[in-house]
Amino acid sequence: MFGRFIKKAQAQDKLPSYMPDPSRILYVCSFDDSICGWNDRGPADESMKVKLSVDTEIKHSGTGCLKITGRSESWHGASLNIAKYIREGLRDYEVMVWVKVPDGAPSCKVQLSLETNSMLGGVVFPYYEQFGDFDPESSILSKYRLPVNGGHGKHEAWEIAYPQGHVTADGWVLLHGKVKINRAEHFRAFVYLETNAQGKDNDIYVDDFVLLKGS
Repeated sequence: MFGRFIKKAQAQDKLPSYMPDPSRILYVCSFDDSICGWNDRGPADESMKVKLSVDTEIKHSGTGCLKITGRSESWHGASLNIAKYIREGLRDYEVMVWVKVPDGAPSCKVQLSLETNSMLGGVVFPYYEQFGDFDPESSILSKYRLPVNGGHGKHEAWEIAYPQGHVTADGWVLLHGKVKINRAEHFRAFVYLETNAQGKDNDIYVDDFVLLKGS
């Protein structure tokens, strides 16, 4: 539905203010009839597993949205493998996605995050970082790099502004963030959604996800 909407709007030479130039779009999912390859992000224990489903009662556009349930920690959520959309020579990427929480749920911050792996000195390092925000007045967060398998490599820390939406049940909030990914260096790339501690038990509704070439 979202893809058809983009084509229709493009033909009319009109796009909503939040939509970018369609030529920059690498991937779109409207969650109208599937979860579009998204995966749960949470505990491995089946009895505590985070669950993803299409909800047709709540939606930002089209006929449905992604619903994330079974969360009990702030990092629990949903992730999408975007590695196949990362292009040689293209470093800058953007993500846009609409989110909200159910009626009665406490308001919380929902964050766009990225997980990648890279190789340094023969050792694989996972990176966990938030997408950079377009608002220069936004908060500052330290990004970090840690070696896998319990290694004790030196931590590297630097700062980046990141987008986090204050989300309630009252309406949909647009998260719009940017990040740098180098295909020659990063051989894994997952976009994921998480919350602050206040929203760790919240279900999350997700709709109209767009991955773009950076502007």
